[in-house]
Amino acid sequence: MSVAESVQQLPLWYELDANNCVVAVSEYWDVHAMMYQTPSLLAKNIIGKALDSQISGDVTQMFTDTMITSARVQAKSLTRRYRCDSPTHKREMEMVLTPLANGHLRIAHQLVSETAWQHTRRMHTQAKPGKHRIKRCSMCNQLLDGDEWLSQDAYLARYPELGQTDLSVYYGICPECTAGIKSQN
Repeated sequence: MSVAESVQQLPLWYELDANNCVVAVSEYWDVHAMMYQTPSLLAKNIIGKALDSQISGDVTQMFTDTMITSARVQAKSLTRRYRCDSPTHKREMEMVLTPLANGHLRIAHQLVSETAWQHTRRMHTQAKPGKHRIKRCSMCNQLLDGDEWLSQDAYLARYPELGQTDLSVYYGICPECTAGIKSQN
């Protein structure tokens, strides 16, 4: 097992207070942050901050808020699968939300599977003047082309002229993921 595979098996969780501020993270949080080259997510940069300040996109924020509220209202653990892709890999993750005392909530994340993209690209949400923005599903990370949802590889194979440019995206939820959310509730 490689070092990266070993790190991915380490517990990864954060704890929110009743106001949804991050109050604690797992012992190996910073190891994960550095492995994925996201120093902005080091514990020193997120503890004491509102969770929503770390989430990009209104739809992703609404989904996260709904999951947090559901776990607290139902007073039981909830488990949901989701995608958390990197520029180089497609990653399927699992999230477990567990209510704690005093309105606190522990949210654990576990890597389920990871495969390399055929076409690697950075995605960003900051619109550049004159740059077309692409709708990306917050759950499965497919990209919308007209009225068809495509994987990142299929989208980039369809538009090879995009070359090595970063893609400017905004977030929503595709019909398939919307149906999946509705069926789980």
